[in-house]
Amino acid sequence: MRKLKVSGYLLWIVVLLLTACAADSWSPVAGSTELLKDASWTCGSGNTTKDGALVIAAGNEFRAYVNIYGPRLITQGDFGVAVTLSAAQENLAAFSLVGRLGTSAWWDQGRKLDVGLEEGQIIVNYYNGASFMPNVTQTFAVDGLSGKVKLELRRVGAEFVVFANGKEIGRMAAVDAFPDGFAYFGASVRPNNALTLYDLTVTAPPENTAVAVDFSGGAAYTPTEPPLRTLADARHLLVGGAVEPQHILCDKTYAEVLGREFNILVTENAFKFWPIHPEPGRYDFTGSDTVVEYAEAHDMRIRGHTLVWHQSTPDWINNATFTQEQWNEVLQEHITTIVSRYKGRVDYWDVVNEAISESGSGGLRKTVWSTGVGADYVDKAFTWAHAADPEALLFYNDYGAEGLNPKSDQVYALVKDMVARGVPIHGVGLQMHVAPGTAPKPEDLLANIQRLGALGLQVHITELDVRLPSNVTESMLTLQANLYQELLEVCLSADNCTAFVMWGFTDRYSWIPGSASGYDHALIFDKAYRPKPAYFALRKALEMKQSLGPEDFGASCNCAP
Repeated sequence: MRKLKVSGYLLWIVVLLLTACAADSWSPVAGSTELLKDASWTCGSGNTTKDGALVIAAGNEFRAYVNIYGPRLITQGDFGVAVTLSAAQENLAAFSLVGRLGTSAWWDQGRKLDVGLEEGQIIVNYYNGASFMPNVTQTFAVDGLSGKVKLELRRVGAEFVVFANGKEIGRMAAVDAFPDGFAYFGASVRPNNALTLYDLTVTAPPENTAVAVDFSGGAAYTPTEPPLRTLADARHLLVGGAVEPQHILCDKTYAEVLGREFNILVTENAFKFWPIHPEPGRYDFTGSDTVVEYAEAHDMRIRGHTLVWHQSTPDWINNATFTQEQWNEVLQEHITTIVSRYKGRVDYWDVVNEAISESGSGGLRKTVWSTGVGADYVDKAFTWAHAADPEALLFYNDYGAEGLNPKSDQVYALVKDMVARGVPIHGVGLQMHVAPGTAPKPEDLLANIQRLGALGLQVHITELDVRLPSNVTESMLTLQANLYQELLEVCLSADNCTAFVMWGFTDRYSWIPGSASGYDHALIFDKAYRPKPAYFALRKALEMKQSLGPEDFGASCNCAP
């Protein structure tokens, strides 16, 4: 018995030695030693560099930062991530590996692994997307954590191995943090703390050649000839998408696809009240200038969205106790300042967005503007915008009013009355957030567009997306493609439908997963910028030699005003 016990003991020693030797043979993966020098770390994120190090600060709120624009770690087999960092240790500061981005919140449906410092210990937190609190936490007590600390996390088989300053300090069961086979780099920092990163390296054992750093960011765009914008130009149509300035600045593929494929863009958020006018007397044109300058450099038309809306308003508006005269002054000054700045540069304005009540009784929605300025705030907004730029075309924009239904009747009545009274309105935007089975009938959409045309108004499809279940199938993508084509064919068949604009263009940045639980895949390029069947369906519609007429959609329009 003693012989067997000694032999077993010796065998255990040999295994430990072999493991240590194997661990010592791990080396940096090609290209990974320069990770922190990638420009993406400081692109639009608020991060800073100091003496060659990267500083990620939290400010007054918890910061779950993810470098979505930079290199990604391909998490195949055994791998390691080593980082040298420093931070105040009385609260959490950790580097992160994010295996799946959250949706409506940083944690929602995401996957994230943090390794860092807290209360003088090394801490590992795993978030599985079910809560803003980690569902796995493990701490390791270690001496000598002051100043710079070198941490390394290795996945070895079914375990995570944690090292501090070159020594193994503990192990834990590996969690399913990387379900899609890759991870973004990032950081988690509690309020009033800052994390400083001095180096970041990916390592792997010699037998694993699959682990890598993907510097493409997962992009796989292959240009087609001719691009959509060339086909649209030939049909005298504007085709485009909603955009964010940060994506233009930070994502090279995003900027390339946008400028190559489209001849118009709309500002997704940059012109909304809160981003552009966050405080009384202070405007921030950083984002809007970025979008406008990009459009001008790429010979694109611009839709400014939106001057007046009941959402995306700052607290100084939401909590205001102005007199009616002051409300008028605030709104007029806001509209005049913005439209005047971009006079001759922004071609179309969504002056008022979603003003119609959802109560079913008709009339205007009750908002800070209808209450403060008065029931005539819509007329005033259009009048002030026209005075600031008489050449810009002014639109009323709304959702749920695309086909023939009570709401579209209310929108029609609103704009018909404005036209009759000489209010300067030039068009109606139909948002078109739909899914297969919920889109308007093509004959109803055409009839609605044509009756607006009879008033002398243009129509823009302004926010089109076609959401699908997250567990999408090829047959669903075919249904989506057919719907995109059908909607574009309707627009092409109506002389007054002059723009076909989507709410984005790539699923990578779509708002759908965060706003419609269980849905995704709503746009014409996937998350890797690969064109989907919907993209080719739009090409097919644009390549048709002759537009369809009302009879092709099963009805003709009684367009009498």
